[in-house]
Amino acid sequence: KKDSLTNKLDIIQTYIDECRANDISIVLWVCVFSGSFADSNSEWLTLTNKGTVHTDKFLSPANNEYRKYYMDYIKFILNKYDIDGLQLDYIRYPQFYNNIDCGYDDATIKLFEEKTGNGANVVKEIGQKLTGHSKWKTWWNFKTELVNSWVSEIYSIVKEHYPSKLKLPKWAYHAYASEYIAIKEFGIKDKSILVFVLINKYLIPFNAVVISKNPFIIFLI
Repeated sequence: KKDSLTNKLDIIQTYIDECRANDISIVLWVCVFSGSFADSNSEWLTLTNKGTVHTDKFLSPANNEYRKYYMDYIKFILNKYDIDGLQLDYIRYPQFYNNIDCGYDDATIKLFEEKTGNGANVVKEIGQKLTGHSKWKTWWNFKTELVNSWVSEIYSIVKEHYPSKLKLPKWAYHAYASEYIAIKEFGIKDKSILVFVLINKYLIPFNAVVISKNPFIIFLI
């Protein structure tokens, strides 16, 4: 099926149509703080405590420009496509390892001071002492709640568009959680199915334990 605006093949809509014809639910898998947005918008990236961009290129949850852009993106998806679920991937900071921590971009430092009263000098000290700093827990909790606020906002957008259809958790578990999955409570528990993920125009199958009332296909977009 061709997109009405671009006159090009709309792969997502084509699969939605086929899924509907075959009683298969479809879930869109979207990356939040990593992925193509990070590759093309360096001004939105977070920084490490070393003052560098993380090797995995993560976007800053504190960047208001990116936040508005992403929420508009979610609204576009929900307005355009009749889907059955939305999975949030990379809804986290990069994992803390080898004394590399993230969140040291200007937007995050400014917001941290607004929320806690701790300025740039304190953040710099936290970046040096890390878990040994007296404010480390404050820093950790601040970033966790910042990520949680994204999930909460997306949850509100989803509920506005699909008040009874889509379900999302109201929290992100932890800012450093490893790829938190935001699809659940569709019905049948612990049902292993074959999931297809669209990566660079190829369908890559892998086994996954999911919760769904019907078999479904997940698209990574």
